[in-house]
Amino acid sequence: MTNNFLTTNNRKERSAHLLKTSIKRKVSGLLATLLILSVMIPALAFAASIKIDNYDYNGNLNGSVYEDTYVGSTVYVTVYDSTYTHWKVVQATYDTTYKSGYRYIFNFTALESTYDPAVVKYVYGVNKATYDTMNRASYSGGGGIYVPPASGDVSIDANGKANADQLAALLQKDENAKVKFPGEFVLLPSWVLSKGKVLTVENDYGTYTLPLTKLDAEALAKKVGVALNELYIRVTIAKVSDATRADVTKAAYAEDATLLGNVIDFKVQTEATGKTAADVDFGKTYVKRTIKLDSALGKINTLASTGVLYDAAGKSIIFVPSSFAAVGDKSEVAIWRVGNSIYAPVETKKTFTDISTHWAKVDIQSLANKLVVEGYNNRFLPQSDITRAEFTAIVVRALGLTTTGAKSAGFKDVASTMWYADVINTAAQAGLVEGNGDGTFKPNAKISREEVAALVLRALAYTGKDVTVSTADKAAALKPYTDAAKVSAWAKDEVATAVKLGLIKGYTPTTIKGQLNATRAEAVTLIKRLLDTAGFTN
Repeated sequence: MTNNFLTTNNRKERSAHLLKTSIKRKVSGLLATLLILSVMIPALAFAASIKIDNYDYNGNLNGSVYEDTYVGSTVYVTVYDSTYTHWKVVQATYDTTYKSGYRYIFNFTALESTYDPAVVKYVYGVNKATYDTMNRASYSGGGGIYVPPASGDVSIDANGKANADQLAALLQKDENAKVKFPGEFVLLPSWVLSKGKVLTVENDYGTYTLPLTKLDAEALAKKVGVALNELYIRVTIAKVSDATRADVTKAAYAEDATLLGNVIDFKVQTEATGKTAADVDFGKTYVKRTIKLDSALGKINTLASTGVLYDAAGKSIIFVPSSFAAVGDKSEVAIWRVGNSIYAPVETKKTFTDISTHWAKVDIQSLANKLVVEGYNNRFLPQSDITRAEFTAIVVRALGLTTTGAKSAGFKDVASTMWYADVINTAAQAGLVEGNGDGTFKPNAKISREEVAALVLRALAYTGKDVTVSTADKAAALKPYTDAAKVSAWAKDEVATAVKLGLIKGYTPTTIKGQLNATRAEAVTLIKRLLDTAGFTN
């Protein structure tokens, strides 16, 4: 009986026990459900989507990538035409603005996209992709499948990466290898670049020739903080925005110049997941890049045209060593410079009232149109003597050197407030000028013909050209000049070498007149010969 009947307290205790058991069962069921959901949620969290928003009034294609997981500050999307024949890779950059329903948003713009309809593909996760399609008129949605085309011997994937194995084979086979890529940039696997000497990359806008022997990939990987096989070298050849082009157009107008083609931004940088990009430096090596032009070479006045660098800080254009060449029925401008920036081809129309019958008229007008030399109120004063500071400034400009910004060149007579302080400092750091041995530079002193010859020869050597001349050839070069013995001892070797290389000529067939002051006209002709000998103009 006692076992069949419970006391009031016993009933309460049993009810409590049964309640705990029921709760445990429910909690266990809930935990099982949550466990199942926890397995499913990661699969959902890695989902991504992409949406094309519009074609704006400039013809740019705009859109966004939506991610549930943070994948870095930058992702990449690929924009194709409807046949998947033409394509370009563009950046999408993280937008910190919160939008309801999405954790991470990346916005992209494909500049002046001509694809209609355009297909945009975003790759995420492992072998996963999402698409969106827009027709310029109807903005319809859709999708597609893409098979990356081969580009010469090296294929480029949808993220802009060059195939490492194919690139390595090409570099070993060809010392002057070339790779074509779609879009505005290509990612080169750094660990294979040491297998080659020179690599030219090319897209629709131009080319960039990389001196691979000057590239220390291991040092760059260490600097960025990644393993060598994680580092890519990103080469960008991209048209600038409409706003920047407008700024360049205004800067050109200020120099009586007009644009002859696209304004192109050239960059070489490191790229590694999660790491900030660093600029790649080739030291003092002049690197060649080209901008493709729509005009035939015969329609370009090469004596009045040049490549220029756009100085965004100063809102101005600056001469850079450049020459024009035919490419089929069109043409291109080649630009040589140490360092990267925004470049453009221009044509100018400068004239001077006092050179119409002068023997150096063609050279003076050409270098004025190329923004290498300047005049004084529509006059050039060709027979006036030129100072040491003035000639140094012309040489720095002709070499396309970026001034250091420093206002002291280490010479006690070069005041930091003077216009020439920066250019003299730049020339001194480049090893072009040395001063007078007593700590002075004498910037306002007239420069002699032998001093000009020495400076031009050093400038040619700075461009990377071989200026080696044998002792016998130097002696033979000076033999025709009866006053060769009057050339200063410090300058004799450089004057003889400059004569042998065709940089300078005698004052007369039998005299060199090394200590005679150089005129502005003579200075121009020497700079023109310097640029011609270096292959830096035409």
